Amino acid sequence: MLNSQMFYKCQSLGNDFVLLDWLDEDQAGADELLKRSDWADFVCHLCSRNFGIGADGVLVIKKQHANDQVEGLVFNSDGSYGETSLNGLRCIVNYLVKQKNYPTNLTIFMGNKNICCSYQDNEISVEVGNIIYKNEQKLNIAGNKFVGHSIDVGNPHFVILSNVDPVWLTDNGHIISEHKYFPNRTNVEFVCENSINSIKHKSYDMLVYERGCGMTLSCGSGAAAVATVLHKLNKVKTNEVFSIEMAGGELKTSVNGQNHVIQLASAEIVFRGMF
Repeated sequence: MLNSQMFYKCQSLGNDFVLLDWLDEDQAGADELLKRSDWADFVCHLCSRNFGIGADGVLVIKKQHANDQVEGLVFNSDGSYGETSLNGLRCIVNYLVKQKNYPTNLTIFMGNKNICCSYQDNEISVEVGNIIYKNEQKLNIAGNKFVGHSIDVGNPHFVILSNVDPVWLTDNGHIISEHKYFPNRTNVEFVCENSINSIKHKSYDMLVYERGCGMTLSCGSGAAAVATVLHKLNKVKTNEVFSIEMAGGELKTSVNGQNHVIQLASAEIVFRGMF
């Protein structure tokens, strides 16, 4: 689909991506590529772990027409548009600072919002505002009754304060994600407090089933949705630092007085290549 191009394989908390840098490309031409009918198939091929590079998704960074600001786009491994990925955003920040000499404090447009980010000693802080708590829903899934919270982080999430087995979520996550309550599908997070790892501060375990991907090692926007629910239910206090533990690692989190979620974690470039 594309002419030979450099790509970067990157990851944050085990959530891995193929990053394509289109910052110097003609933006009208870039937009035309994204509109092509075979773009989704191209993304699927790149993400294939057997026949492609292998990833949870594809990141595209380009300039916006109006103000020349950096915009980050994320596409799921099934080719669908992912709207927002905070792990992907950390990968973009790492790339811009270390490979393109961008300043360590920068703002990136993703998921129809500007997100403030900062980089220090390979730790990347992001501040996510305008997170919307929508409603509470009760679902009957595979013989289980769940109460969950619908959250809009720039993409949809359904947060359930309960513990399930990863195998169960692998087998049944799609039923929740594709439920009739969610016309655009939803990401699904199960979360419970971890008393073992909470010596210094509160810690919560999170499992995630991502729409368009399935089970992944972590999800930054899912963790932001979880933080919003925990704060709304008074399980964490304003400005209290707590951890969200996922299979891919620990995400340090807080919610400030503006109800913005602050996250701190690392990201890295794993390798680069040409296709």
